[in-house]
Amino acid sequence: MITKEQALTENEFHSNGCLRVIGPKGGEKDHVERWRRSGQTKTWQTRKGEWSIPIKFGLNHSARLTNFNDEHFHVVSECPLNHPKGPCPYCSVSGCPIFDNTKYGMIRSSDQLVQVSLANMEVTIL
Repeated sequence: MITKEQALTENEFHSNGCLRVIGPKGGEKDHVERWRRSGQTKTWQTRKGEWSIPIKFGLNHSARLTNFNDEHFHVVSECPLNHPKGPCPYCSVSGCPIFDNTKYGMIRSSDQLVQVSLANMEVTIL
C-alpha cells in the first residue's frame, strides 16, 4: 500500500507480484514488475485524501496509480525481496529443510511460499 507522502516523492513502484524463484541448483532470480512515474502527481484541494499518478511499464503499458488501487502496488524500499538473506524467515534456523534446493525449486512471494518438486512436478503451498 502506498501513502500520499510516498506518492508525492517516489519515482518507481512495484506491482505486488514480486517473486524470488530459487532453481534446483540454488540459483535465485527475481521477478519484479517495475512501474515508473511518467508525469506529475495530481492532488485535489477539495478531496484531501485523493491523489493520482500517471505510471508506465515497459514501452507500451500505461496506467494511473490512485488512492483507490494503491493496495496493488508498493514502493521499492518496502519490497519484500529487499529483506536481507539469512536464516529461514519461517523458522529462523540456518540450513532449514524448507530451503534445501537440491531436490526442490522454491518460489517465495510476499504472500506465500510454494514448493515445486522437479522430479514429479508436485506443487505444495506452505
